[in-house]
Amino acid sequence: MEYACRMEKPSKESSSRRKKWLRRIAIGCGLLLPLLAIIAETSVLIASVGRIATDPSDLPHCNAAVVPGCSKSLRGGGENQYFRARIAAAAELYHARKVGIIIVSGDNRHRGYDEPTDMKEALIQLDVPEERIVCDYAGLRTLDTVVRAHDVFQQNDFILVSQRFQLRRALFLARCRGIHARGFAAEEVRAGCKPLLRQLARERLARIAALLDAVVGRKPHFLGPLETPPMRYVPSPNHSERTRPVSIIVLHYTVTKTLEQAVQILTATNTPHPVSSHYVVGTDGEIVQLVPEDRRARHAGVSFWRGETDVNSASIGIEIVNMGPDANGVHPAYPEEQIKAVIGLCRDIQAHYAITDVVGHSDVAPKRKQDPGAAFPWRRLAMEGIGLWTDEFVASDTPNATLLASIGYDVSNPAAALLAFQRHYYPEAILSSGKRTHERLAAVEQLFRKRE
Repeated sequence: MEYACRMEKPSKESSSRRKKWLRRIAIGCGLLLPLLAIIAETSVLIASVGRIATDPSDLPHCNAAVVPGCSKSLRGGGENQYFRARIAAAAELYHARKVGIIIVSGDNRHRGYDEPTDMKEALIQLDVPEERIVCDYAGLRTLDTVVRAHDVFQQNDFILVSQRFQLRRALFLARCRGIHARGFAAEEVRAGCKPLLRQLARERLARIAALLDAVVGRKPHFLGPLETPPMRYVPSPNHSERTRPVSIIVLHYTVTKTLEQAVQILTATNTPHPVSSHYVVGTDGEIVQLVPEDRRARHAGVSFWRGETDVNSASIGIEIVNMGPDANGVHPAYPEEQIKAVIGLCRDIQAHYAITDVVGHSDVAPKRKQDPGAAFPWRRLAMEGIGLWTDEFVASDTPNATLLASIGYDVSNPAAALLAFQRHYYPEAILSSGKRTHERLAAVEQLFRKRE
């Protein structure tokens, strides 16, 4: 017996029903898409109101600028003007001393295509120090860039740098995640009618995607372990208005074992005389900024240098984590990584201000202080272009007090001033058996006069 299997053809009625459902779905999508576009556009605009600046002076100090990536070159060849404008804006923000580091975040998934490295190299060309640039190689989308800046690079308050259209979307994403961010608008790129229409269409779709990402709580493609940037910002309330131009760098030691202990002291307000500094450098080279450079930190106290009685107003203070000499006068060494960080920080400050002197706390307050001490490598810093140094000895009949005053010391207590001089310019007199203090003093005084 044979059996034949036959496929029944769909009836006209079922085919008609299917077409009706497809039509309804199409109509629903056609109605839903404009609705989503309106909600997304409204949400993005509201989230960015009052949070985008075009002048660095309108922004508060933050630790980091975050730059979303884009291609350095156009597909048809030539420079991508969006890339150029973002890099220029990030460098402007850095040189305005509004941020301590720049995180460049972009795509690096394909061989030969590396947005973060391209951005880093372009920033270095604009005189941003390499050690202040952090590469995020997993910033595949704007969402990834924003969330990773917070969750991976541990930035709780940062400035996004891009064109205004992308900034609005990025600030919306940040707000939805509870991330505190502001925007600094890069120069807009003039484009023809067709490219502009393509950009508008692409951005409308991107904003709908951002809205959906926010609703479902989408995560970045990659998170990975926490990254520790070379600098962080822990605001200290202990500062006031600066009344002098910056001309001096003052170096201190903290008399603490750890960086966190120093930060705690320099941000405390429950003391009779709250103190602070602009920066503190850990033993491993980590730098914490406490006070913006345009503010007057409280680090020098009652002090004097070359006629200046308000050294706090005329200086930037750098605390260096070190315990100072013990009861037997033995001074712990400054680790190499720490000194490298101090050198880099001083160089960066010198590049932005007319610094005339790099001195120790004991130089400006010889009757009260002895930091950063005789073990501090002043000669090493001078060889790197930071401060003055000489190994010479010069015979002279001029009294010590006169030479010290000529250099810039407060000589109301000549013995204290001479000891401060030895700590800085002739540590052999303290650490070993140097006996030519007067001749070294004359040589240093001559060095200062020649500089003038």
